[in-house]
Amino acid sequence: MKPGLAADILAAVSTLHRGDREQAHEELEAIWARVDPDDHFHRCVVAHYLAEAQSDPAEELRFDILALAAARRAEPAEFDGRFPGLTLVGFLPTLHVKLATAYERVGELTLARLHATEAKDALAKVPVGPAGDVTRAVLARLNRRLG
Repeated sequence: MKPGLAADILAAVSTLHRGDREQAHEELEAIWARVDPDDHFHRCVVAHYLAEAQSDPAEELRFDILALAAARRAEPAEFDGRFPGLTLVGFLPTLHVKLATAYERVGELTLARLHATEAKDALAKVPVGPAGDVTRAVLARLNRRLG
């Protein structure tokens, strides 16, 4: 990550995780405006957390779509090693689960099921371990809700 951008993203994510959704939303929106559209890694990460900072399910969905779109345009080298243990292959299942959940929230169950299936397929490429196991558990709960 670019040093200033990295610090700003981490600070905004910290604000979000402390529970100050409004402040995090403002910080992330300001960062979003600074990120180059061709910087797929940062676009993905910021959109991912902007989705979490939304109170409106439609806006959450919009940013989840943007996060996945940026990841799909990225090369593995843009992601791999940026954070300890982070790889593009390992992050894609999470993005699909988040998108499936967002579609569920807006009542688009067919699209929710589609992305749940894509998450399952993507998880097949992720080794067993803490990060993949968390995503597998979240996906299992989502699939039970979706029927």
